[in-house]
Amino acid sequence: MRKALSFCAKALKFAVPLGTGIALLAIWISTERTSGRFYFQDFVVLVVLLIIIFLADSLEVSYSLLRYKDIEQFSGNARRVLEELHQNEGLVYEAREWLVTFLIVLITLRGEFDNISAPFYGKPLPSLSIPGIVDIPARTIFSLLFTTLPVLWFAQGPSKRIARASSLKVFEASVAIWGLIKKVGWLVNLLGLDGPADITSNLLIKSDRFRDEQNLKPSDFAFYVASVQRYGYSLHDLANHVIINPDGSSTIKQRILYYIIARPCNVFVRKLKTDAPSTGFKVLKIAAYQVPRIQDSDPAGKQSPVVKSLNALLGDEQGPDLAWKLLPANLSVSEEVDHENRSHYRIDTRGSIATDSGAFAIAAEFESSWAPGSFKVGIGERDRYLTSFDCPTYRYRLTIECAQDCNFRISELATDALCGEDPHWGERDRFQDSLGYESLSPRGLYCDIAYPFPGTRYILGWKNTHPLGLAQLPNLERNSTPEPRGGALTA
Repeated sequence: MRKALSFCAKALKFAVPLGTGIALLAIWISTERTSGRFYFQDFVVLVVLLIIIFLADSLEVSYSLLRYKDIEQFSGNARRVLEELHQNEGLVYEAREWLVTFLIVLITLRGEFDNISAPFYGKPLPSLSIPGIVDIPARTIFSLLFTTLPVLWFAQGPSKRIARASSLKVFEASVAIWGLIKKVGWLVNLLGLDGPADITSNLLIKSDRFRDEQNLKPSDFAFYVASVQRYGYSLHDLANHVIINPDGSSTIKQRILYYIIARPCNVFVRKLKTDAPSTGFKVLKIAAYQVPRIQDSDPAGKQSPVVKSLNALLGDEQGPDLAWKLLPANLSVSEEVDHENRSHYRIDTRGSIATDSGAFAIAAEFESSWAPGSFKVGIGERDRYLTSFDCPTYRYRLTIECAQDCNFRISELATDALCGEDPHWGERDRFQDSLGYESLSPRGLYCDIAYPFPGTRYILGWKNTHPLGLAQLPNLERNSTPEPRGGALTA
């Protein structure tokens, strides 16, 4: 039954606009013939008017998406028009509105007839009449439909969708209409037709209701998208799993997903250092995938098709149909130790990935072993784990786990977040809120935080406590996995 209803709904959505369009076209041609008009010439005029409306509307939408972009990326007419629009944005919004309104009026007038006739009917169509309630002439109904449907179907609707999907190409195609919009703006200003609108808007802006503009920050996802576009890449996902052994040795597994939209380099490096040297290193996975390029118009957070595709690479969720495909690439992960006994994990593409077809992602998973003393294990000793981010990051997950035969538990957690040497209280609180553990005296803990700030160091400190001692942990909700911290991600 449900499938039948679904099929009927889909058929209805297809049949109604198709039937309405065919009927409207047939009635228009029949009425044109009956009225002695040349319907072919009128059809050409209608198409031209719809094209102008399409270009005018697409110019407005595409400019709204491109107005904050670096103008050095543009050239030719697109750059010239963009510079002119920066100097007078009122033209693309107000003068365009005058032009489009005038063109819609012209379409309305072209659809005005004394009588409306239909094929094979033989006489004018009657009015829509309900005695005592309504009496609408057929010519009024036809004029409304003839003006509304073609404009929405073939001009205003498609122009906005295409401009959101491909703003740059649409803007370059729409600059041809810019000269006409400027002339309309000049005429409107000369005749003072925009005077009443200026007076009304100024009064409203000065009123208490609209006077104060709030200082609203961009969403986390919007900031992430802008940062990826500016940096050219992001550390989309970083998951570290630390296991501390009784002698202070440790195993650290890192799962990394880089997302690259413009190749900034061939090598991506993660650094790791403990209080003892590394004793082993092995690569568990390394692969490159072609993925969609992120767009300004993507919906926020986990609803973005690009984010779904990237998360599908990690097996965190089912990816959309436009998901990834494996790229042939000469990839390697190597460990290099510097003079500070710090291990550098170099993910090297060796220039083997061609980016002409769009963005790509590199997924890597590797495990390192560290000698005794890499973590403090004495009762009463304090230790910490610090992670810094040098590029845009979508999600960071950390798990710290004590081996089963360890004789201590974790207590007295302390979190901090530093931008340079200065504390960032908001990020500190966000980091602390992302922490989770399963008991009052846990063997381990975990965090899951979305959109960590580039240039910020997140520090997690703790004290080793005897299992019988009283653990002093923050008042977090127990026995539940925390949601990733970040509004757009969990939306």
